[in-house]
Order: sequence, then C-alpha cells, then structure tokens
Amino acid sequence: MPSVVILSHQEQLERLGEECPEALGRAVVAGDVCFDRLVASLPWREDYRAALGLRPGQRLVVVSSTWGPRSLLGEDPGLIARLIADLPVDEYLVAAVVHPNVWHGHSPWQVRAWLADCRRAGLVVVPPREGWRAALVASDLVIGDHGSVTLYGAALGRPVLFGSFPADAVDPRTALAELGRHAAVIGDRPLAEQVDSAIAEHDPRTGARVADGAFAVQGRAAEILRAHLYRLMRLDPPAAWARTSPVPPCGPEPRPWADAEQPALLATVTITRSPGRADFVVERFPAELADLRAAPLRANRHLVVDGTETDHRLRGLADIVVQRAEAHSRPAFDDRDDLVVAEARRDGECRLRLPGDGVLRLRADAAIDPSVLASAIYAWVAEGHPIAALPATLSTRLGRVEFPFTGERVSG
Repeated sequence: MPSVVILSHQEQLERLGEECPEALGRAVVAGDVCFDRLVASLPWREDYRAALGLRPGQRLVVVSSTWGPRSLLGEDPGLIARLIADLPVDEYLVAAVVHPNVWHGHSPWQVRAWLADCRRAGLVVVPPREGWRAALVASDLVIGDHGSVTLYGAALGRPVLFGSFPADAVDPRTALAELGRHAAVIGDRPLAEQVDSAIAEHDPRTGARVADGAFAVQGRAAEILRAHLYRLMRLDPPAAWARTSPVPPCGPEPRPWADAEQPALLATVTITRSPGRADFVVERFPAELADLRAAPLRANRHLVVDGTETDHRLRGLADIVVQRAEAHSRPAFDDRDDLVVAEARRDGECRLRLPGDGVLRLRADAAIDPSVLASAIYAWVAEGHPIAALPATLSTRLGRVEFPFTGERVSG
C-alpha cells in the first residue's frame, strides 16, 4: 500500500472507495499541477503563438492522438493530411501532438516518416516530451480522442472536435466521458466547414464545466503536494509559497534540410473591379497534398514555389517562384521565359519580375507573406489586364484579414 494516493478530483476518491476502500485513509485530493501550470500560462498565449510561427489572423488547430489502435491516428491515420489539404494555409496552422508511447513504441523515425508529407505541407510537429502544453494554450481548436491532452484542451476553454472517441474505453463517470457525450465527432462534411462551425458555435462556459469536473482545488496543487511530500520526509515545508510556473514555449520538430523553407502553394484569386479600385481575394492550399497529375492547372489557380524548393516536379510546374532575401542559395529554374519571379525583401517589399513586362514593386503595411501580393498581380495579368490598367486603390483579402497594398513600376 503506498504512503499517499494522490487524486485530482473528488470523483476519483469515490471510485477509489468502491475499488479499494482500504486506501481511502491514504488518499489526498490535490488537484492537478499540470492543469494549474496551463492556467498560469494563459497570459503568455501570444508569445507561444509567435514561437509556433502563427501570423496575424491565423488560427491554430492542435490535433492530438493518444496511443493504441483506438486512438485518433490508430482509427484514422489520414485525418491530419485531409485536414491540412482542406484548410487554407493563411487562415489555419495545424500542429500534431502525438503521445510519447507512439514515438517510442514505433520509433521517432517512423513517426516522422508517417508525417513527412504533412510536414512538407506546413504541419508543425510537437516533440514528444515538451511543447504540447504551450501548443494547447496557443490553440484555437483541439481535435483529439480519449487521451488526456483533449481533456486539458477542453478544460482550458478550447473548442473540441473528436476524431475518435471509444466511449466503451472510458469510465462513464469521468469528466472525459461527459465531454465525449457532448462534443461533436468529425463527420462527412468538409473538414474546413466542421472546423469553422466548432469554433463559431463553441460555448465559452464549457471550459469551466469541464475543469470543475476534472480538477479539484484549482491553483493549489503545488501547495498541497509540497505539504504532503514534506510530511512524508518529516520535514517542515519552506516558508515561501509553492510557485506554479508557466510552461516553456514550444520548439517544434526541426524541418529536414531537403524540405523547402516555405511549402509550395496552390493559389486561387478572385478579382472584383470597381471604378478606381481592384479587390483581390486570395486562398492558398499546400501543393504537397494536392493532385497535380491533371495539368495544366485551372485557369484561376497557379502554383507558387519557394526558391528553396528541392522537388524538381514542383519546380517544373511553378508559375511563380519566390526568392527570399534571407535565403542563402538561389537555385536556377532552368531559365524559363514564362516564370514570374517574386523577390521578397526583409522590409516587406516584393519586387515582381514579369516576363516581358518589367519589374513591379509591391508593398503592404501589414506583416504578410509578400508572395500573396505576387499572386494577386499574377491573377490580374492572367485575366488579360495590363499592368498599366492597375487602379490606384488595391486591396487584398487573405482569410479574415483585409489590407491595402500599392504597386508601381521600377527599373531593375
């Protein structure tokens, strides 16, 4: 019999009394240090989001899988790829949190291999030991299963979708089971639609209900645990309070050197013209997960490839190549006469070299990827409009963000 049995909630005390009544005298309801640290980390949410590379207007979707055949990855291993393929990259960033048992049971090499195409498409892979808590704090939605990460996300107040939930494997009296009875399970509708609905329809009161059902004495777990540990050691606890520290930011798994620094993107642009004004709506999706066997691409869709792209197939199909100021190498693209080159500079300016039509300097005040502006102008020219006919007022919408930009001819 252990000296102390630590429990996180009164509900566990009741179950312990049913299963092992002789242990009740040694049981302590101490809450949950992990949850207390997550709550303490909430003021640093924007720092965590910045560490993960989120841009203004982007939402973070955390996909969490526990281990075993009935986990999210066990039941639907293709979900992450379908999710990334369906969500516009400028509106959503997807991060994967995979249980350490999967990493070490199958090997880190195998996990990275399973997720390789998703990583090339922009997936952030959270390391197995540290980072998942910061990712939860930074998240806007959690897609999970019956693992504890899903419960922590819901208790923090994040909307939850279940990719898998084996109800018969969860004790029906637990907070997790209660969450499973009410949270939506991913169905047959387009994933982007389900993600948007889950976020828009989320009841902000749900988080408090889940937290109260799972974690007792919130905010005091470190204090209670320390007092009991010092009692076991027959020592007086320190006079200072027991500190509950925020979690460190997430350092994602590094990308392999052969992967482009920015994923290749398929961009669709819709242009609305009015007197003295042109408005562009740009949507972009990862080319890595698209079917590029049907060529040429649709008239209103084009392929944007980073200058660091090593895939010769994508390089050969590219409509726009983006050369970034911070890139160390600038590989040739076979001297193609039809290729549009966008030179993205550190000051946010983009110089667009159009075949046979000179150089256009593009600039937006917003901190956005300058290649978005390149896509807007590419679509303008593809529709048959001359550069000289660009109106004085230009605006681009990228997901939920709209911003003005300017364009002027320059030499060289």
